[in-house]
Amino acid sequence: MASSPQPLPNSERVLVRYVRLETVGSARSRRQWALLSEDERRRHGRRVASEQLAFATAHALLRETLSLCAGGDPAAWRFAPDALGKPAVVARLADEKWEFNLSHTSGLVACVVARSSPVGIDVESTERPRAYSALARRVLAPSELEDVEARAPSERSERFLEYWTLKEARLKARGTGIRSPLRQLQFRLVREEGAECVADSEEAEGQGNWHYLRLRPTPQHCLAVACRSARSPGWEIQEVNS
Repeated sequence: MASSPQPLPNSERVLVRYVRLETVGSARSRRQWALLSEDERRRHGRRVASEQLAFATAHALLRETLSLCAGGDPAAWRFAPDALGKPAVVARLADEKWEFNLSHTSGLVACVVARSSPVGIDVESTERPRAYSALARRVLAPSELEDVEARAPSERSERFLEYWTLKEARLKARGTGIRSPLRQLQFRLVREEGAECVADSEEAEGQGNWHYLRLRPTPQHCLAVACRSARSPGWEIQEVNS
């Protein structure tokens, strides 16, 4: 299990949980299937076979995480698209507002849940074959590209993915996805697990504070979380075992 940074007083609880798909056995698979709604089961059936385990695990993980935060039956949560088409919780109470996001890649699924702050999460596999050099030139800001190219050749793809996951997480928290120009969204990596967004052409200043977390849940995966909150997040990170 990954260790969690120490929560700050009066911080917003942001719960990050992930599952290594290699740990999902038959017993957990049955529990996951029992939690899914009829719509999720239909969507699961439309996936190619290689993607079905990740889909079921991610959606069951979200339901379990919401119930861990708010109580209630994990199977009872309902979802509907918001104004931007992003899936949102159908509130059970008038003053209830839960924010979440999901991500999965080869071998790993993850989710993030917060009480009221927009959140986004992205995970990527370092073992996924990709033309990283050409992609980096298309999507990285000049300072980010300079940082990547300054690394040893064996380290460049992982450094690229640190920036890529941050960009994806922020755009997912914003609800705009990769329709936004990625080169104009610029990050600076801070300390071992942090980051700062130093430029975003599509967002005016003064619209709230952004906070970021970078993790390596396994040696083969990069994970980043973005949270927009006036309060510093109290990050909690959990690996879920079957």
